[in-house]
Amino acid sequence: MERQRGEDKKSKLSRFINLFSQKSSNIIAQRNVNHESKFWKSIILVLSLIFLTGLTIVVSVRIFSENLKADPVKKINMQEPRQSKVLPKERDKIAQETNHLVPNQSEENIPHTRESTDAKLADVETALQQSNGSNDGKKAEEVTPSEGIVIKLSEHNMQFQNSTQATPTTSNQVFQNDKQSQDEPVLLTSQIVETDKLNTKNDYAFVKITPVSLIENPETKREIGRLKIGDFVRPIDKQEYKGVEYTKVLRKTPNGDLVGWVRSNFLSSSLSEVLGKKFDEIQFPVFTKKEAAKKDVRGIFLTRYSVDTRAKIREWVNFAKRNNLNTFVIDVKDDDGFLLFKMDIGSKMVPIANERAFYTKEEMKEILNELKSNGIYVIARIVCFKDPSYAKTYPERAIVYKDSGQLYTGIYKVPWASAYDRQLWKYNVEVARETIEVGFDEIQYDYIRFPELREDMKAKLDLRQQDPNESFPEAIQRFLLYARRELEQYGVPLAIDVFGLSSTAIDDVGIGQHWEALSSIADIICPMVYPSHYANGVFGLPVPDAYPYETVYNSVLDGIKRNLQLPSPARIRPWIQSFTATWVKGHIVYDEKAIKKQIKALKDLGINEYMLWNASNKYLEMHYE
Repeated sequence: MERQRGEDKKSKLSRFINLFSQKSSNIIAQRNVNHESKFWKSIILVLSLIFLTGLTIVVSVRIFSENLKADPVKKINMQEPRQSKVLPKERDKIAQETNHLVPNQSEENIPHTRESTDAKLADVETALQQSNGSNDGKKAEEVTPSEGIVIKLSEHNMQFQNSTQATPTTSNQVFQNDKQSQDEPVLLTSQIVETDKLNTKNDYAFVKITPVSLIENPETKREIGRLKIGDFVRPIDKQEYKGVEYTKVLRKTPNGDLVGWVRSNFLSSSLSEVLGKKFDEIQFPVFTKKEAAKKDVRGIFLTRYSVDTRAKIREWVNFAKRNNLNTFVIDVKDDDGFLLFKMDIGSKMVPIANERAFYTKEEMKEILNELKSNGIYVIARIVCFKDPSYAKTYPERAIVYKDSGQLYTGIYKVPWASAYDRQLWKYNVEVARETIEVGFDEIQYDYIRFPELREDMKAKLDLRQQDPNESFPEAIQRFLLYARRELEQYGVPLAIDVFGLSSTAIDDVGIGQHWEALSSIADIICPMVYPSHYANGVFGLPVPDAYPYETVYNSVLDGIKRNLQLPSPARIRPWIQSFTATWVKGHIVYDEKAIKKQIKALKDLGINEYMLWNASNKYLEMHYE
């Protein structure tokens, strides 16, 4: 009926427009063609055009309004929060078991204003291209960082020339946080390689401004390289020249160690002085990293629904054999918080997560044995903090609006749990533990982050922050430290997915993902370097999506450069784009040619492994090299 009424109004207005047009034409036709009639004819035509234009706009608005009423846009159909099946006593017990993971109170977190530099992000759109929620995008990824800092191509892509070799510093030098509390179980002193009388703040120095010239010596001042804000360097010596103090530093590059001099006042011994107070408690520990059983991963992502029957799994095995693939990254806990197979921890903590499980543990073991017998390396993808099932079970722990108490759902209407929640830390670790026990080769944590929020939105939300001084990057790093400690005994590699931009942005991209803070702990770091997710102009490319080789090359190169500064960095294994981003203006079709360009970019950087992302699991039949 609403749609019909809209059509009736449209017909009436259309008849009125036609009648007015006819009347106007008759008036013009009846006037004599002389100077005066031409004048009036022009006036009438102009008035008619103005009137018709205005009327057309009114008609369009009315029709659009009626159509909206008749056929409103459907929102994502999320289930209503159901009553948790976890009994009150059990909930109290779970809470008590995880309360000790809350960090101790520390100094007041004073807002820090960064120095004005060319590296600052002028607007959020200059950092990343926002996805429109297409199923072909990375998990309908909320890709826009808030407050992230992006380094311009001219600054971040410096090629160090005339590099000279220098004697490396002691290999066991590493950051240690001298503020670490002995009562804090997630800051793992027992698992960090200790160093002899090493003062954290004197081990590294951080560049405070952009750009900074690295000179051969204070006397000649010949530039041998450039540094940018946030860069790590190792101080070697100091000297004063003509009243100015200079520091001799070592900077590792892909071309070898680079040694030169920098004005001392351009350096800081504290990362928080450069990037802000939120980095005050960040550590850069040393771990013996676990090697993956397969070092030439050529993998594809598979949803739970793509492997919900054994027949489908056999089809994927055949697909892999035809196309030279050797790895499956399978959703074990997906973006909705649902589990692939029934878990004890699911029954105990989040019963609804088990309700859509397709297999028992024994069945899962059989499936994994079959996959491995076919040469398939199996990685478990576990979505951490974007967990609607957990948020519905524990709304009192989820991120909510302060004024209404309603669950925060973000741009895709999906409830977010809080990365501050120590109980959720335990849940995600126990999910990984049971996953390892059934035979998965590797754990890969995804959404190991906070939702991207502007400062004004943060003020409106209750993020469940028990320690008001614990920042986003500190919470994410502490979770990863906790997970590593708990899972260390199994000898299974721990991988993490991070924004592609995290290798280039100098801070945490506004979501808690700081490259060095995470790479120093994880065994494998997987930047999602989809060209479609970068804004126009990044890396000096007009439309990064149209330049798959250049975008992947530059992004991963940034990660390599940053890894070089760490004593024990994570292995880089990127996600690459296997979908066409139709929402990007100027996009290209991601066919075999585009995919091979991304693979070539990685190989040119010495990386011989990758994983292909297509949310719909529609992959090309081609020979993957």
